[in-house]
Amino acid sequence: QARQKLPFAALSNYDGVHRWTQMALILLGDPELRIYTATPRTLSVAHPASMPVSDSTLTVNVAVGGVPLDSARVTLYRADHEFASALTNAAGNVTLAVRPDTLGAMTLTVTGFNCRAYQASVSLVAGAYPALARRAVLIIDNGAGGTSGNGNGIWDAGETVALYPMLRNNGGAGATSLSGTLLTTDGLATI
Repeated sequence: QARQKLPFAALSNYDGVHRWTQMALILLGDPELRIYTATPRTLSVAHPASMPVSDSTLTVNVAVGGVPLDSARVTLYRADHEFASALTNAAGNVTLAVRPDTLGAMTLTVTGFNCRAYQASVSLVAGAYPALARRAVLIIDNGAGGTSGNGNGIWDAGETVALYPMLRNNGGAGATSLSGTLLTTDGLATI
């Protein structure tokens, strides 16, 4: 941790935010830093290697030396997509509910008191059902098809526009006969 503070050491010569930050972190320590109070234990984590793209749950079991670990923090994360985190119960189990909408991988991290952190990748695969993901909404305001506006593709005040929501099916089955309803709670908008 000391090396990450090194670039800011020169800025802490004078009384100011950098000096107080560096002195507090160096002399008092990071309040979020977990300190081992015994020899770190190795986590035994059981989880599926993959999960389908759709409304899904991931069940994880955590143990240490064959004994279920209560209150282990289990986090499933994918940058700019999903985040779910919860603590294990007395049986060492936790179920995380997520809704990934693109193929790829998520990172599973498990931590516990006096335990070495566990990290693994969980693959996202096409499931047996459709998994619709929202994409951009196309806005037509160029006068075609009953629209009126300046044609810039942005819904401006006083314009009549046509909206075309774009969806992508990332699931393993086709999505047919789709329908939707457009609603508004804004009294100034007319549908």
